[in-house]
Amino acid sequence: MSKASCGALNSPLNHTLDCNHIDEDTFNVLLEKVLFESKKNSSFLNHLYKSEYKGSKFN
Repeated sequence: MSKASCGALNSPLNHTLDCNHIDEDTFNVLLEKVLFESKKNSSFLNHLYKSEYKGSKFN
């Protein structure tokens, strides 16, 4: 899942909670998963930027 996709999930996730489609416990579990994936993506991108191996996109 891309970092942008993780960010795009925040608003719909909050909306489903506000409309009582999910309970707060489910919301917290899903939000935790989204944040975890977002942090993993950020760490991976930072690793790529700092890596000595560069592709044509990073030159």
